[in-house]
Amino acid sequence: MNFLAVGWIEGGAAFPEALSERISFLILALFFYQGFVSDRIRWESLLWPALSAAAGVSLIGLFQMIHGGLSVAGKLSYFQIGSTLGHSNNTAQWIAGLLAISVPFLREGTRERRMGWALVALSLIYLFLLRGRSVWLAVVLGALLVGKNRRWLLGGALGFAAAAAALAPGFLSAKASAFLYRWELWKSVFPMVLEKPLGWGPLQFEFSHLPYIAGELRTMYETPARSAHNEWLHLAIGEGIPAVFLVLVCVVTLGSRFVRRGEGLHGERLAAALLSILFLVESLFQFPLQNPWTLLLLSLLLAWLLAHLWKTRDQPMPRFGSVILGVGLLMVYFGGRSVYAGLYGETDDRAVAARACDWQPSNWRACRSKGFLELRAGDLAAARATFERSLGEASENYFAMRGLTEVELREGRAAEACAWIRRQNDLLREESPFYRRVPEFCR
Repeated sequence: MNFLAVGWIEGGAAFPEALSERISFLILALFFYQGFVSDRIRWESLLWPALSAAAGVSLIGLFQMIHGGLSVAGKLSYFQIGSTLGHSNNTAQWIAGLLAISVPFLREGTRERRMGWALVALSLIYLFLLRGRSVWLAVVLGALLVGKNRRWLLGGALGFAAAAAALAPGFLSAKASAFLYRWELWKSVFPMVLEKPLGWGPLQFEFSHLPYIAGELRTMYETPARSAHNEWLHLAIGEGIPAVFLVLVCVVTLGSRFVRRGEGLHGERLAAALLSILFLVESLFQFPLQNPWTLLLLSLLLAWLLAHLWKTRDQPMPRFGSVILGVGLLMVYFGGRSVYAGLYGETDDRAVAARACDWQPSNWRACRSKGFLELRAGDLAAARATFERSLGEASENYFAMRGLTEVELREGRAAEACAWIRRQNDLLREESPFYRRVPEFCR
C-alpha cells in the first residue's frame, strides 16, 4: 500500500489518477484470471469490480474536494478541482469508462442492481464536479446503453447533437486561446519530427521553451516533448513516425473489423463495442490530450475482446489465450512505466533523473526528482544546487521552493525556510488550499 501513502503525502497531486491506474490493471488481471480458471470470460465479472473501483475513486476525490473547499471558505477553483486533485481529465475518463463497461449489466428489481445504480450515481456526482464536460459524455453513453430500440438510440443521438450545437459557440470561444496554443505547438514541433523521423529518444529534453500566455490561460509546459496536452507529439518525437503509423494502423484495423461485424451485433453488445471505439478515439483526439495510456489500453483491449467473444461466442475461450493476454498486459504496463520515467525524468533512479535534469534544467519534473533523491541520500549541498538551478530557470517553480524549504529546515535555518514557505503562499494564495497553512514556528 506504499503507493497510497505516496499519493496522500503529495497532497493529492496525482492521487486519483495513480489509484485509478493501479485499480484498472488489477481489475483486468482478475478478469483474465477468471477467464483462465473457467475457460470462459463473462462480461458480468467486470460489473462489481468496475463499479466499486469507480465509486472508491469518486469517494476519495469528493473527500479531497470538500476538504480543499472548506479550507478556503468554500471556494473551489479550477486549480483545486484539477491539478490539486489529480489530472482531472484522466480520472474523469477512467471513471466514465468503467461506468460504460458496467451499466449494460445493471437491471432493475434486485437489491444488488439498486446498489449498482447508487454507485453509478455517486460517480456521476464526482464527474459533474470534477469536469463538467464529462457529464455530456455520460449522458450520451447512458442514452446508448439504456436504449432498448432504435427510437431510444436515435433520440439520444439527436439530443446530444442538439445540445452540442447549442453549446459549441460558447465552448469554442472559451477554448480559442487553447486551440491557438496547440496550433503553435504543432507548428513548432513538426520540423523537429521531420528532422529525426525515427525519433529523438532521450534527446527530446533539449527542446526549447514554448511559453504561452493569452488572457487568463497560462501554460506550465516547458517543452513540447513533455507537454501533457498532446500524446501524438510525445509518440512522434520520442519514438518516431513509424510508431505513429503503427498506432494508426491498429486503430483503423479495429474500426474496420467492427464495421464489418456490426451487422450481426445487437443490443448491449453493439453499444459496448461502439463505446470502446468512442473512448479509444476520444482518448487520442480530445482537447486537451491528458496522457490517456491506461484508458487507451483498456479501450483497445475491450475492442479486441468484444470482437473475439462475438466471433467465438459459442466456443469456450482457451486458457492459453487468457494467459497470453495477461502476460502481454503486464509487459505493456511495466514497459509503459519505464518509458514514462525516461520521458519525464520522474523516477527513483538518481542517475536517470540527474541525466534528464542536467540535460535540460527547465524540466522541473526531472529536477524535482533529482533534488529530492539527493535529499533522501543526505546530500544537502547537491540538493540545494539542483533546486536553485531549477528555480533560476522558472522563478515560479514552487516545487523548487518546496525543496529549498526542506534543505533550509534540515540545515537548521528556520527563518530562511519560513521565507520560502511565505513565498509559496504568495504564489498560490488564490489557487491551492494546501499551502495556506503556515507552521507555528513561522508565526
